[in-house]
Amino acid sequence: TLFRSAINLSYGGGGASAETVNAMRQELEHTEKELKFARSEIDTWREKCSALDKSVIAQDEEKAALRESFEAKIGKLSVSLAEALEQNSQYEALKRANAALQSELDTQDR
Repeated sequence: TLFRSAINLSYGGGGASAETVNAMRQELEHTEKELKFARSEIDTWREKCSALDKSVIAQDEEKAALRESFEAKIGKLSVSLAEALEQNSQYEALKRANAALQSELDTQDR
């Protein structure tokens, strides 16, 4: 309507009535208010997106730190497990050696 009125003015050649000018002004003011509101909404969503981006980045950093911590703990547990297995292997070897010695002693005693 604002644009139709502007086109009518430019092609009609005649002057615009006060009523037409007032209607155009009101429509323009209304459009400006809508634009201002839309810009405000856009700014609000940009802020929300920015905050969300920062939150996601923080979560990614926290997840990476936890992963490092868990990997370090798993590494320590792997070393502990390897040491325990080695000790168990040595214990089993000692048991076999002890059994062999005991068998030899038993044989000698007879």
